Formats: sequence, structure tokens, C-alpha cells
Amino acid sequence: MATFHFDPTANLIRVTATISGQTITRVSLAIDTGSSMTVLSRDAAFDVGLDPDNATQQATVTTLSRAETVPLFTLARMNVRGHSTDNLGILCKDLPLPLQMQVDGLLGLNFLRHFKLFINFPKGVLVLQEKNPRHCLHWLSQILEIAQAHR
Repeated sequence: MATFHFDPTANLIRVTATISGQTITRVSLAIDTGSSMTVLSRDAAFDVGLDPDNATQQATVTTLSRAETVPLFTLARMNVRGHSTDNLGILCKDLPLPLQMQVDGLLGLNFLRHFKLFINFPKGVLVLQEKNPRHCLHWLSQILEIAQAHR
């Protein structure tokens, strides 16, 4: 189980991920439960050894303002504090400038849905844990302990 503490008044929750592509690189990502896919900026993609200009796959994404075609890659592995997903599809798209200045991309549902995710905004605590039904009660008791400790 990984526990993250964040500023509940901030505009985003930032985590560090280790990405295995052509190289192994650490990137800063914003948790985005509204994004179905994980997204890397063009600069972050180049840092991982991916070339958005020569992508062999494309995907159409729909934003609030329009639909656009962007490069699609498959990462060998993405790891967030010991929680990994192999063969993760990621989109390559530059983020709006204010967000791009803070993070390298977005951690979307295609990564998050592989885990149990608990976000306590009043306490500024995010918990990420492997899905394992045998540990469900243990996980719940740990969340309650964390919530009690941050009252």
C-alpha cells in the first residue's frame, strides 16, 4: 500500500512515476480520474525515448473544445511507489500551459483502475493499493487508521 500526502487546497494531486520505455525515467504526473488514458507531454515522451513525430499508432481524443488525433504508445511498465502496470497505453499530448509547467502528464484511469484508490480530500491523503480481495478488511482498517491519525 502506498500513502501519499497532498495539499487539499491545491488544484491537483501530483505523484512521481517511473516509466519504462526505451529508457527508464521518472516523471511527475497529476492524478486525473476524468481522463480515461494516461497522458505524457511531448517533452516527457522524448525523455522516455518515445518519438511522437514517428508514432506508429494514433488515437482520437475528445476534449472539452474539440476532437484531435494524437500519438499512442505502449509503455513496458509504469510504477507509482511500488504499484506497477505492464503494457500501459499512453497518449502523447501537450497539456495546457499552466498545467504543463507543473507536471509531465496525467495519470489516468487506464493505470488507476488496476488498483484500489482512496482519496480523502479533507485530510489530504491518497491511498493506492493492489487489488486483492483477501486483504480487503486489512486495507479498510489501514485507511481508517490513516484517517484517525490525520484528524
